[in-house]
Amino acid sequence: MTAKFRKIRFEIGRVGFTLGASCITILTLSGQTKKWAIIFTVIALTLHIANAVLDSDSDDKPAPMQ
Repeated sequence: MTAKFRKIRFEIGRVGFTLGASCITILTLSGQTKKWAIIFTVIALTLHIANAVLDSDSDDKPAPMQ
Protein backbone atom coordinates (compact mmCIF):
# COMPACT_ATOMS: atom_id res chain seq x y z
CA MET A 1 0.00 0.00 0.00
CA THR A 2 2.85 2.37 0.74
CA ALA A 3 4.15 1.92 -2.82
CA LYS A 4 0.79 3.08 -4.18
CA PHE A 5 0.85 6.23 -2.04
CA ARG A 6 4.40 6.91 -3.23
CA LYS A 7 3.23 6.46 -6.81
CA ILE A 8 0.30 8.87 -6.26
CA ARG A 9 2.64 11.48 -4.72
CA PHE A 10 5.05 11.06 -7.63
CA GLU A 11 2.27 11.45 -10.20
CA ILE A 12 0.85 14.57 -8.55
CA GLY A 13 4.34 16.02 -8.66
CA ARG A 14 4.54 15.25 -12.37
CA VAL A 15 1.28 17.06 -13.12
CA GLY A 16 1.85 19.90 -10.67
CA PHE A 17 2.19 22.65 -13.25
CA THR A 18 -0.86 21.37 -15.11
CA LEU A 19 -2.89 21.41 -11.90
CA GLY A 20 -1.67 24.92 -11.15
CA ALA A 21 -2.69 26.12 -14.60
CA SER A 22 -6.07 24.44 -14.19
CA CYS A 23 -6.62 26.23 -10.88
CA ILE A 24 -5.72 29.59 -12.38
CA THR A 25 -8.05 28.98 -15.30
CA ILE A 26 -10.89 27.88 -13.02
CA LEU A 27 -10.45 31.04 -10.93
CA THR A 28 -11.05 33.16 -14.02
CA LEU A 29 -14.31 31.40 -14.88
CA SER A 30 -17.76 31.85 -13.40
CA GLY A 31 -21.14 30.19 -13.30
CA GLN A 32 -21.90 27.02 -15.19
CA THR A 33 -18.59 27.11 -17.07
CA LYS A 34 -16.67 27.09 -13.79
CA LYS A 35 -18.73 24.13 -12.55
CA TRP A 36 -17.99 22.09 -15.68
CA ALA A 37 -14.30 23.02 -15.60
CA ILE A 38 -14.02 21.75 -12.03
CA ILE A 39 -15.88 18.53 -12.87
CA PHE A 40 -13.71 17.78 -15.91
CA THR A 41 -10.50 18.64 -14.06
CA VAL A 42 -11.38 16.28 -11.20
CA ILE A 43 -12.35 13.50 -13.63
CA ALA A 44 -9.14 13.91 -15.62
CA LEU A 45 -6.97 13.89 -12.49
CA THR A 46 -8.80 10.86 -11.09
CA LEU A 47 -8.36 8.90 -14.32
CA HIS A 48 -4.69 9.85 -14.53
CA ILE A 49 -3.96 8.79 -10.95
CA ALA A 50 -5.99 5.58 -11.31
CA ASN A 51 -4.11 4.69 -14.48
CA ALA A 52 -0.77 5.30 -12.77
CA VAL A 53 -1.67 3.25 -9.69
CA LEU A 54 -3.29 0.38 -11.57
CA ASP A 55 -0.49 0.17 -14.10
CA SER A 56 1.00 -3.32 -14.26
CA ASP A 57 4.42 -2.14 -13.06
CA SER A 58 3.07 0.18 -10.36
CA ASP A 59 5.04 -1.69 -7.69
CA ASP A 60 8.27 -0.52 -9.27
CA LYS A 61 9.93 2.62 -8.05
CA PRO A 62 9.22 5.46 -10.49
CA ALA A 63 12.09 6.12 -12.85
CA PRO A 64 13.86 9.42 -12.25
CA MET A 65 13.05 12.17 -14.71
CA GLN A 66 15.82 12.94 -17.14
